[in-house]
Amino acid sequence: MPCVTQSLRLSHLAPVDGLPNLAVLTDYALAVSTDTIDKGNAMRINAKVIPHAEQRYNTVGDWWFHADPEDGGLIMEIRVSDMGRRAVDCDYEALLLVHEIVEAWLCWRRGITDEQVTTFDKKFEAEGNDGEPGTSVDAPYHREHIQAELLEQGFAVAMGTSWPWYEVELRRVASTWPDDR
Repeated sequence: MPCVTQSLRLSHLAPVDGLPNLAVLTDYALAVSTDTIDKGNAMRINAKVIPHAEQRYNTVGDWWFHADPEDGGLIMEIRVSDMGRRAVDCDYEALLLVHEIVEAWLCWRRGITDEQVTTFDKKFEAEGNDGEPGTSVDAPYHREHIQAELLEQGFAVAMGTSWPWYEVELRRVASTWPDDR
């Protein structure tokens, strides 16, 4: 079956002054390979900001894939928790979105399923572990999570967003998870 591609306008990597291991994206075209999709249709990305209590489990960012029932194309679904209505909160949601898209993309490319990620995340939390599940070396998506976080941090630098304050806000939103879920 021929590989069908769809272009997505992004950017090329440019170094960030003072941070030798970090780069930001500036002007790059990316082809989405979909030769593993049944009908060969292009991948689409649906992203939404939702109330935290509507996440599938206690996470501020979530992703999964499914086939489009109409044309068989692959759909990447992204959900990030509503961080509030201040201008900085929109930046936080954008950071979450970047992280989730990169992590989902890398996992998809490397054959790691959203079911594997979700199962690990829920188990990690049930065992009383603190912190982000993806930072655990036991996470099936550890490498993908770390790589997504590096790009997320680069984006924060580009926006002039305080990473420590962002992490505080992530914990604040996660702490609002309803006890009965």
